[in-house]
Amino acid sequence: KEMKSLPSELQLGLQLAACIGTRINKYELDILSRDEGKNLHAVLSQVSEKGYMNNDDNAVFRFAHDKIEQACYESMSEELRRVKHMRYGLALCSHSMENGEKHGELFFTALNQINHGGPTAVQDCNQKDIIAALNLRGGKRAIELSDMNAAFKLFKSGISFLGEDHWESNYEISISLFDA
Repeated sequence: KEMKSLPSELQLGLQLAACIGTRINKYELDILSRDEGKNLHAVLSQVSEKGYMNNDDNAVFRFAHDKIEQACYESMSEELRRVKHMRYGLALCSHSMENGEKHGELFFTALNQINHGGPTAVQDCNQKDIIAALNLRGGKRAIELSDMNAAFKLFKSGISFLGEDHWESNYEISISLFDA
């Protein structure tokens, strides 16, 4: 109840943080600040002053309690959560690709967000094909890192983004995902 009485900008900050997860680092926050057009570091600093989050050396914000994170997450409808996950994931992924971080932690964070958004959060069929290919790339990288569980999840997510006519329209990615 108390969170609903916060200014809308602070609620947005809490919702963004809840979508990202238990913690959000300064680097991710800077990227998402540009996407949102807001200084999210300042917003989460205010949230921290109110006791909802902890600010670890101005580098990482963490929820003060898992129940706070859960309440923030559940304050959004499932559809809104999907849209936000997709938006944040695409912003992080775009930054990752533009800056040559195609296989780093940011890339996997971006894929995780995109996959939480799921295929229903994507309007453009071409974008679904691109996301399927990104999951294929992520799955292959996870195998290189010996993380078979993550690879399986990424391949499975990639398959979920394929369109109904994927065998005709996107055969190479389809066969690669299903063979993985």
